[in-house]
Amino acid sequence: MEDLQDEITYLTKIMSNLWMYKVAMGIVVLPILIPTLMIGIRGVVTKKPFLVPLRSFYKVSIPVFIVAAGGLIFYGWFELGFAGIAPLLIFLLVSGVMFLMLWMQTEGYSAFGVTDESFQDSLHSALNKLNLPFEETIYRIRLTSIEADLHASVQSSLGCAQIKIMHPGHRSTLKSIVDAMNEYFKTVPCRTNMTTNVCSIIFSALIIITMIYI
Repeated sequence: MEDLQDEITYLTKIMSNLWMYKVAMGIVVLPILIPTLMIGIRGVVTKKPFLVPLRSFYKVSIPVFIVAAGGLIFYGWFELGFAGIAPLLIFLLVSGVMFLMLWMQTEGYSAFGVTDESFQDSLHSALNKLNLPFEETIYRIRLTSIEADLHASVQSSLGCAQIKIMHPGHRSTLKSIVDAMNEYFKTVPCRTNMTTNVCSIIFSALIIITMIYI
């Protein structure tokens, strides 16, 4: 009978600390949700394509995730013991792996609201403006004056693209190219595809509603 009473007490304690799992979901979701929502709103409001360095968002989010996750684990360990926080540990571990994969996939700059034509036109305009001669092939754009390769991929149906430079020593050159491309998008009328931007807003809204009612 005492064992049953102890089990009930332990389960009651776990149920009373379910807020930890809600907080854990928040610290995992919000670092992704906030940039996603900002990108979606920016495209829909301005109705112009743009490029952003997604890693700059995650540089701030990852330390917040680590500190908040550490605090939850520390509290849960003394309050519930290892068995009580085991699901939380698994959830945070999987989330950490997802963050790492996301970090690896967001190298360089991401473009939103673009089409094949508008992205290519803006890139060519930027290279010409910066006096960077180039040789273009299917797989790469060779910047002949600095012996560096640009890799660009466009998902025209989704209205997004990614551009990165394969030589870390020329990241400042990539930033100059991206700045020139953004200036082109601000000043030159071009075709847009806001599919990803609209989907980002819808996705963010659904996640916010889910978090409120969980």
